[in-house]
Amino acid sequence: NWRRKFIDPVGQVWTPFLNARGDVYNYSDALSPATTVPTPIPSDTVLQGNAAAGVLYSYPFVAHTASASHVVAPTAQVIVRQSKADQFFLPNEDAKSLVFDDTLLFDVDKFSGYDRFETGTRANIGLQYTFQANNGLHARAVFGQSYQLAGENTYTNPGFDPSSCL
Repeated sequence: NWRRKFIDPVGQVWTPFLNARGDVYNYSDALSPATTVPTPIPSDTVLQGNAAAGVLYSYPFVAHTASASHVVAPTAQVIVRQSKADQFFLPNEDAKSLVFDDTLLFDVDKFSGYDRFETGTRANIGLQYTFQANNGLHARAVFGQSYQLAGENTYTNPGFDPSSCL
């Protein structure tokens, strides 16, 4: 991972980033999850990689009152990755559930585990609000939306769940 934050003279925050990942899968004596009847598949070693580049932009507005401070930050992000990856038949043990909430909106990869990764180009836009009271009370809220712009959306078809074929 590489990430660097730049703040321009008017307060806009630009954060370019790079992310690379490589995986090696080796399986033997495995059964195909694509069939309802146990069907052996040949032993194999699979190498897989994924790289991402993007930029996160925000323009925070700060307001101070006698008892608290408020920060409202319109935020946008674009992430460019390879268009698709053949993840369909690989084991999926720790990324079966999609946990998507406001804390993940601006993450580079939104899968819950390491067995799957996002592909394609995605744009995330939103508004972040932070409240900080003088007595230490604080709150944060994020509102936004994520859009698949190009490439394969891996959430529409994350792969087979071997337990569903038993």
